[in-house]
Amino acid sequence: MIYLHKILPLITAPLAVVMFFLVIGTVKKKPVFSAFGLLILLVFSNPIFADWTIKQAEKPFVPIKVAALDKSDFVVVLSGDVARFENGLHILEKSKADKIIVTAGKTPWEKKLNSDGHQYIKIAEQKGIGLEKILITEVVQNTEQEVMEIKKMIPIGSKLTVVTSAVHMKELKCCLKNLVFKLSPSQ
Repeated sequence: MIYLHKILPLITAPLAVVMFFLVIGTVKKKPVFSAFGLLILLVFSNPIFADWTIKQAEKPFVPIKVAALDKSDFVVVLSGDVARFENGLHILEKSKADKIIVTAGKTPWEKKLNSDGHQYIKIAEQKGIGLEKILITEVVQNTEQEVMEIKKMIPIGSKLTVVTSAVHMKELKCCLKNLVFKLSPSQ
């Protein structure tokens, strides 16, 4: 299932669609297909269009300054980006959360030995952060699995601050909607 979840967006991505129309136009000797493919390429590779689509995908989520965050029980750092973990540590260091939870993200095709979460723990150790303040999930492959593992670790009604990308927040909110947590987004 994880493969389908990751491959399907690649098949429907603009570049794949462009290649499809270029191949059809070339094989069928119909330049209208090739022209349509090039038009799609021009539109989707345009920086103005790209910036607009990113803004649309990120709506309504904007980063919240650490100083503006309410205190939470846990700061949760989803896998994928060391900068997220650094932000999570900053929240912890500013006493805006009691503990930090990192997810042990690792997909089957990654050749790395350790999950993202295990790499984050090594960074925390180097910075002198006490390991008693850091919790790590079991190995996960996607957002839904991350949420299920987080759910196992924390009491119902806990207040969470989540560190992830704005684009990721929509998917995360869908996964969390049936759980009883108070959620503060942070980037």
